[in-house]
Amino acid sequence: MENLKNDCHVLLVTFQVKPNLTFNRISKLPNIEGLSFTPFSDGYDGKFKGSLDEFESFYSSLVSHGSKFVAQIIESRVVEGRPFKRVIYTTFMAWNCSRDQVVDLRGLPRLSPEENPRVLVNTFDDLEFDALRALKNLTMMELENYMDWLDTMTKESVIYIAFGSYSEISSQLMEEIGQGLKNKGKSCVGAHEVEVLQHPSLGCFLTHCGWNSTLESLSSGMPIVACPLWTDQGCNAKLVQDVWKIGVRVNASEEGVVERDEFKRCIDIVMEDGEKREELKKNAKKWKDFAKEAMKENGSSNNCDSKDKIIELLGLPPLSPIDFPSFVFDDVEGNNWAAESIKRQIDILNSKENPKILVNTFDDLEFDALRILKNVTMIEIGPSIPSIFLDDNSFQADMIEISSRNYMNWLDIMTKGSVIYVAFGSYTEASSQLMEEIGQGLLKCERPFLWVTREGQIEEKLTCKDELEKQGKLVSWCSQVEVLKHPSVESIASGVPIVACPIWNDQLCNAKLVQDVWKNDVKVNTGDGGIVERDEFERCIEIVMGNGEEGGKLRKNAKKWSDLAKEAMKKNGSSAMNVKTYANEFLLAGSW
Repeated sequence: MENLKNDCHVLLVTFQVKPNLTFNRISKLPNIEGLSFTPFSDGYDGKFKGSLDEFESFYSSLVSHGSKFVAQIIESRVVEGRPFKRVIYTTFMAWNCSRDQVVDLRGLPRLSPEENPRVLVNTFDDLEFDALRALKNLTMMELENYMDWLDTMTKESVIYIAFGSYSEISSQLMEEIGQGLKNKGKSCVGAHEVEVLQHPSLGCFLTHCGWNSTLESLSSGMPIVACPLWTDQGCNAKLVQDVWKIGVRVNASEEGVVERDEFKRCIDIVMEDGEKREELKKNAKKWKDFAKEAMKENGSSNNCDSKDKIIELLGLPPLSPIDFPSFVFDDVEGNNWAAESIKRQIDILNSKENPKILVNTFDDLEFDALRILKNVTMIEIGPSIPSIFLDDNSFQADMIEISSRNYMNWLDIMTKGSVIYVAFGSYTEASSQLMEEIGQGLLKCERPFLWVTREGQIEEKLTCKDELEKQGKLVSWCSQVEVLKHPSVESIASGVPIVACPIWNDQLCNAKLVQDVWKNDVKVNTGDGGIVERDEFERCIEIVMGNGEEGGKLRKNAKKWSDLAKEAMKKNGSSAMNVKTYANEFLLAGSW
């Protein structure tokens, strides 16, 4: 491992999860030999407060600023003669190594970080001489570049062309389409259909009218130029033009060929300003709205109780839609950033041969799930938690200064296992109603508690603040590591179960696993209005904190998993050995 210090330089790109902690203003950085920290701005510089409605905009800003910063630091290290051998990143930061990212390094041709490094060469002149010159007026590009390219286009200026996975297009038809576009002078791309159809630069979809493509276009409100080839496509094109009236259908000549002038004529109708274009756009918008209504919670295509649906996935217990990460089934525009981030990560993995992923878990916890994907090797290296949880006090570091630790003095006077610790993370935005129900539930329990919530929320969202302060302690910030290790606090880190109240994202699935698979906590149930009521909080807390049989089983399971987690991270534990193997085989040998 000594060679790592001298021969292997690794860039680890991660994400600071505190919304009110500015990337480039972290004041207290750990001092660790061989490890340096380089914070960067997320573009908000401390002004983002964790609102879910604002998260998509925040994530876009993070990607924009982060991409530039990562490119700059990679280049600077090359100039210094100490280039990075690997870039390791979390799923949330997958944009670091997306295939469309191209880096300019001084004295070198343009390189893609993923190629490590290889010059981006798609073909050579002698191989495809005619093809490269056939469509002189079109922009030809790789699939992965399409989103960045679309972002540079003006609104409703781009024609999207796709003929499905199974339609075999003749050379003559390809030539006529190309020449029709050439005469029109428009650019085209090939890409992931749903993503493209919803981009504001799109003005027209030239399609074979396969049913999936037709529905995707209709649901996106995109006018169509229909060029059916076979099977049901002719019928679908008839519906598009004459029934739904969201597009125009090309006409074939007497020889059965759609000529370039016909493509130009139809594209002109859809793309050029005029009465017909406005009619098509109006109808497309109408059907888009109908499609959205059909898929809403009580819509015609979604009219059964979602709680009754059961979805079975290999390596996981039976799940209902409410157990999935919130961005999977929720029709919430603010969740688009999460779905797109996951999709981009999947695209990157699909482009590799037997990719390897470092996973923050351990073998005993998710043995089956870690082996379920045959084309992906998942390497467990967790739990990635502070070493203090592993009974190792040799290293401690806080990324920020905490102005007061009087909460620790308060915990010191509490009896063992008597305190309830309440925290909902940095980005979870609890509603006023939920905050009130939690507060009232804590009062009903009549047990001491330490509740961490964002500054200002206590005054804004709690009517019972005075009563709560008499029973427990309310703080805006604390060192969670210190709190969870304190003997007065009930926590899974010390082998004691938790009460799970998931709100969004992966929290829903995690809560399902900890209650039904690992069986080390109890999950609160929501009422008819989707609200967890105070009596439910009291019920769950009493199960965990009380002396009943159920609480005893939960504590026994929590202790078991706590011990297994510690074993995995010990010197010869499964996760610790995987980290060593990764360093030796992939970082030093360069085989990954």
